[in-house]
Amino acid sequence: AALFRIIGEAADESALPELISRLQGKDALARLHIIHVLAKFNKPEVQRALQTQLGDHNKLIRSAALAALSKMDGPIEVAKVCGLLRDPELEVQNRAVDLLQHAKDPDTIRHLVPVLKDESEQARRPAVEVLNEVGDARSVKYLLEAIKDDDWWVRSRAGDALGKIGGP
Repeated sequence: AALFRIIGEAADESALPELISRLQGKDALARLHIIHVLAKFNKPEVQRALQTQLGDHNKLIRSAALAALSKMDGPIEVAKVCGLLRDPELEVQNRAVDLLQHAKDPDTIRHLVPVLKDESEQARRPAVEVLNEVGDARSVKYLLEAIKDDDWWVRSRAGDALGKIGGP
């Protein structure tokens, strides 16, 4: 930990290629520290590298990558992050919600509809949180499609979101 603290203080943009290449290592703890160092750099190559970590088997890696991405600007892989709303770890789900709300990508609703249809209430709950926060006029076409869904629960949540977009 002390070594990575020193690396974090000394690292500049010239160290990014080396740090990014180390994200493919086998030591999860080292990768976790590297993610924390990379979080200081709001660069497209760092964002791409962090997004590769979203599918990692280690929940701490997934959570750290989401936290780092939520501090950055720029596009994210919305489909991949929406998939993490189904993650069995509550902390990972919450970080995915934060990232999706921060990104406010208009494509988010399209990727939320399958999560809203999930059998697990644990997956649907964070999807509704995101839906209520990012739903706007650009989302109407996806919500109108969701209104036609066979599942009453999905229709109801889409109706709620449309009502919120339309105002009182």
